[in-house]
Amino acid sequence: PFIGPPVMPNANMNVFAMSGSGKSYLLKLLAARSALRGVRSVFIDPDGEYRALTEKVGGVIVDFRPGQEALINPFDLEEEEDENGQVKVNVHEKLQDIKNLFNVMFLNNGGYQLSPEENAMLDRCLASLYSKRQITSHPDSLYEPDPRPGYVGYRKKEMPTFSEVAEWLEGQGNETGKRLSTLLFPYLKGNALGLFDGQSRVSLRDAAAIDFDISHLEEGVMKPLAMHVVLNWIWEKFVKQNRHIHKLVVADEAWMYMQHEDSALFLEKMSRRCRKRNTSFCVASQSFEEFTRNQQGKAVLTNASATVLLKQNETDIEYVQAQYHLSDGQRQFLESAYPGEALLKIGKNMLSLKVDASPFEHEFVNTTPGGR
Repeated sequence: PFIGPPVMPNANMNVFAMSGSGKSYLLKLLAARSALRGVRSVFIDPDGEYRALTEKVGGVIVDFRPGQEALINPFDLEEEEDENGQVKVNVHEKLQDIKNLFNVMFLNNGGYQLSPEENAMLDRCLASLYSKRQITSHPDSLYEPDPRPGYVGYRKKEMPTFSEVAEWLEGQGNETGKRLSTLLFPYLKGNALGLFDGQSRVSLRDAAAIDFDISHLEEGVMKPLAMHVVLNWIWEKFVKQNRHIHKLVVADEAWMYMQHEDSALFLEKMSRRCRKRNTSFCVASQSFEEFTRNQQGKAVLTNASATVLLKQNETDIEYVQAQYHLSDGQRQFLESAYPGEALLKIGKNMLSLKVDASPFEHEFVNTTPGGR
């Protein structure tokens, strides 16, 4: 993906295919071979398909399960380098991301829509919690002298948590604060949805690959929440960092993100802004029509230099043909393709390809029982 202009203006890639046609197989093979070239990969893994690959390349598996202690903190902040080479902390963007997260949480768990008054109170709450830590746009504000005996230097400040937000809201002594605190209660540590209430315990530093396995979370509330939190965290801790290193972010079964406005918007943001941070954003989906039903999905399409089309569902082939201006012969190819047979489109050029692995690679990229 990092061949660069004029062949590929950015390193983003979309993969569309029906279930069982080789979509995840292709992405795992790409990540495995990229690792040999020093590319670091992150997978948002809704079905637990990337575990074997991650283990093989010496990566880290972040296994989310109901009731466990927090692994990552959605309130984490990182410095970033802008287009002029200046390093800063974008506190305003983080506040907006967390506000969007609250909307996802409350809408998914009971369909509650925040009022303007409630949004304003959350704005004040978040601004107060970061201000309390004296965090500003200056990168040094993220650090404090290390207070541990015998340690010299600085360490990263602890960030706010959901528990601290609930405490602040309760302390306002009004109905709005109490109502928001009650809505937040299920997401606090020790409760059913308290998976993200606490300081981060995962480090991406120097890992060749990291797999965020969310396959054990239920579909209705926790999996959409985890996808949103993980995407934000990857943006802060992975994409923004180490601009000199090639990075690969894989969002599999991306049609799930399009069911929720905030996660769809974040997918669009990632696709637009990855290029300047030396990152390839690979989006894979088995439902083309559902993925492109809204503007965010269409924006992800237009911000990818490469598209791989494997065998398509009957319900999707009309949309695929219209979107990519396929000839009748190319359509017939996609309707009858065997697993691993695909069309690769880069710019105006299109060619057929076959995804094939060595026996050694096949052992850890194949997750289909009995073969591929």
